[in-house]
Amino acid sequence: MRAVLMLTLAVMTSPIEAATHFYVNGLGYEVNSDETSVTLFESNAIYSSELIIPASVTDNNITYSVTAIGDNAFSRHTSLTKITIPASVTSIGEGAFEIILSTEESHLAEVIFGNSSQLTTIGAGAFVKCTSLTKITIPANVTSIGEGAFSGCTGLTEFKIENNNTTLKLWMGC
Repeated sequence: MRAVLMLTLAVMTSPIEAATHFYVNGLGYEVNSDETSVTLFESNAIYSSELIIPASVTDNNITYSVTAIGDNAFSRHTSLTKITIPASVTSIGEGAFEIILSTEESHLAEVIFGNSSQLTTIGAGAFVKCTSLTKITIPANVTSIGEGAFSGCTGLTEFKIENNNTTLKLWMGC
């Protein structure tokens, strides 16, 4: 009996755990295992043109650093024309901005990475069929670009790696 009472007291006095998912301004975030950062996993809002992803978000008086854009987070958001990704983001997931349906067309024309970007990974198919994208400058810290990350980007003619004197001129997109 005493063991049951002590277990009950321990459960009753343990701190309340923070939510693992939450939304701020129509963007869904998932708390990462380090409990100090989050992954932006979806958008349930319609953005008509420009989206600036915040470097940090607050939920229940806890401020988290935004360190990742999850798989398919913005897939099918065809009306986005410009997106700004903060320096705190280290990875962009698979299919994060891809256009899935053949009947849809992306209007994403500009991707801006924050100064001193910490981005290291761009997932496979991250920008599939972003046909309005004509040029992109990849941050210097990127060490991995997944297969077909820019597949079907038929308007993409300039692919530059920041702080590297290499500019790739692309023929008919990637």
